[in-house]
Amino acid sequence: MQGISSGAYAACQWTGQGIHEYIGASINELVTPTSGMPDSVFSDDINKLLIAQLKKVDDRGSALFNESLCVKHNVCRIPLKPQVDPDIHPRLHQVLSESRDGLTNFHPIKITDKDIGSNRGLLFILKDLEQRHAKNPTKMMFVTVDCNIYWRMMKVKSEL
Repeated sequence: MQGISSGAYAACQWTGQGIHEYIGASINELVTPTSGMPDSVFSDDINKLLIAQLKKVDDRGSALFNESLCVKHNVCRIPLKPQVDPDIHPRLHQVLSESRDGLTNFHPIKITDKDIGSNRGLLFILKDLEQRHAKNPTKMMFVTVDCNIYWRMMKVKSEL
C-alpha cells in the first residue's frame, strides 16, 4: 500500500471504514427481522400512487426548496442536522443534542486503498462487508453512506 503522500491517498482513491456504536434503547436480538417493504410494492395500485405523488412534487418545481426542512431549520451541515427551538420542538431538540450522528461514538477500523466511488471499489467494499457479516450473521449491520453510494448499492443488489 502506498504512503500517505503518494499513490491512492494523494489522489483520494481510498475509503475509510469505521463502526458507529449504537447508544440508545436496548434491542431484543431475538426478534426475527422482517422486511420494511410490503410484498406488493410493485403492484399497480402502489405504482399509480407513486406516479401521482411524484407528479405532485414535479408540479411544485423549485417552490419546494423554500418549504424544505433544510431551509425551514437552516440546515448547513452533512449529515443534515437542523437547529430547532427547544421550546417549540423539545423532543427533537433533545435527540439532536445527543449527537448520535457525530464522531463521539465513531471508531475508525481502517483505510483501504479501494475507492468506493468506482464500481470496482464499491464491489470490493461490499464483498468485504458481506464477509465480515458472515462471521456473525445473527448481528445486524447498518451501512451508513451518502445518497450516491446508497443508490449505487441498490443497483448492485438488484443486479446480483
